Amino acid sequence: MKFLLKPMVVITILILSFSTSGMSQKNDSTRVKNIYKFSLSKLIPYQLFLGYERIVSDRFSLNAQAGLLGKALYLETINELNKAYYIKPETVGSSWYAGRRAPVKLGYQLNLEIRYYPFEFEENLFIGARGGYQYANFGKDLRVKLHAEVSQSSLAFKTINAKQNSYFYGTTIGANFTFGEKMALECYFLLGRRYSEIINPVPSEPNPDFPNRFSDFYKHHLNPVDKFHFEFGLNIGFGQ
Repeated sequence: MKFLLKPMVVITILILSFSTSGMSQKNDSTRVKNIYKFSLSKLIPYQLFLGYERIVSDRFSLNAQAGLLGKALYLETINELNKAYYIKPETVGSSWYAGRRAPVKLGYQLNLEIRYYPFEFEENLFIGARGGYQYANFGKDLRVKLHAEVSQSSLAFKTINAKQNSYFYGTTIGANFTFGEKMALECYFLLGRRYSEIINPVPSEPNPDFPNRFSDFYKHHLNPVDKFHFEFGLNIGFGQ
C-alpha cells in the first residue's frame, strides 16, 4: 500500500505547483482560490489538524492536511486475535473506538487529496481520492495487555518498543456549507483502508506466569495490520 501512496504524492505536488503558477486558472469563475481549515472533529481524539485547499478550477481542487497527535490507534487494538480476546495498551481505559486510542510520545499525520466538484465548486458537493501517512511513537516501554471480552479481565502482558507507521488511502464524499462569502463548514466521510506496522519489531519474551496458549500474543505485534478504515470529518474553513 505504501508504494501506491508515493506516486500519488508526486502527482499531487506537480499539480499543486502547476495550479499555483496561475496557468490553470485562466477560465476560473470562482471567487475563492485558497481555503484555510481547522479540524473540529480531530479535537475529540486529542489531535490538532490544519488544512489547506487550493481551488484549481470550478470542478477540481487539491486538499492537504497536517496534524499533530496527542493520541493514536495502536495497531493491535484494531486487530483482534479472535472474538474472545482483544489487545490494547495499558494506557487505554475504554474499549469504545475513540477511547481505544493511546497517548503518544510523538505523533503526526499528513494527508493529500484530489477533489472533484460534480456540480461546480459553488454547489458545495465533492468527491475525492485521499492518501495519507501517520507516524506514532507510543514509547519504548509500552505495556500491552491481552484482554478477555467476556470476563473483562487481563490474561497476559508484554512490554514493547512501539513506534508505528500507518498508511491510508480511500474515497471521500462530502459537502461545504457556506456562511457568508468566505466561511464554510466542511463535512465529509472517508471510506478506505489502513495499513499499520511496528517499526523494526522485536518479539516479546513470554511470561512464565501465564499459560502457554497465549504464546502467539507475544509475537502478535510482528504482523502488519491491513484493515477497513472509516472516518467522519468536520472542518471549519476560511476562504481567500
